[in-house]
Amino acid sequence: MYLVELLRVRRRAKAQPL
Repeated sequence: MYLVELLRVRRRAKAQPL
């Protein structure tokens, strides 16, 4: 499940619009 990883990265890299 990469969904959890994506959410984690999104929270960590809030500067990136990805």
